[in-house]
Amino acid sequence: YGSNVTTRTINSVGRNNGSQRLESGDIVCLSGYEEDVLGESNIPIIKVEKADINNPEAVIGVVEYKVSLKEETEFSGTEESTTGGEEITRKSFRFDEGNANQGDYVSIVVFGPADVKVDSRESIQTGQKLTVSGNTGNARSIKSTDNWTIGILGKALEDSNGKDTMKVFVNCK
Repeated sequence: YGSNVTTRTINSVGRNNGSQRLESGDIVCLSGYEEDVLGESNIPIIKVEKADINNPEAVIGVVEYKVSLKEETEFSGTEESTTGGEEITRKSFRFDEGNANQGDYVSIVVFGPADVKVDSRESIQTGQKLTVSGNTGNARSIKSTDNWTIGILGKALEDSNGKDTMKVFVNCK
């Protein structure tokens, strides 16, 4: 038996640790991690905040959407009877509407194509390397005058053409 698994992106879940609200397309950077919030999965959750010119080397990815921690309770007994069974609570992250305030969780694209906010005044060309622009959490092209330690978000998959959002292949370095 065999199967193929195809994914569009590689994602991680992060918690907004910054004071600014996070929206889809915002570039985020690492600000720490917290121990496993799901219980028995032993998966730490990264803490993130909106990236800016003060922390471009910590860029980790792009916000895809808000997620919420959901708890579901079930019984370990048979379907006919729950007597003698044990109550089990499972936690998971699920898509949620809206933007992420401080303490909320987000799905973060860490590798692959994503819609990224850019400055509409920027003239970004397909294939250009991108980094963080100013204090907005948006992307800009890397310039020859940039410091060699600047964080790379990824490469433009299209020309910006005055748009506020564009496709970027996220591959942070």
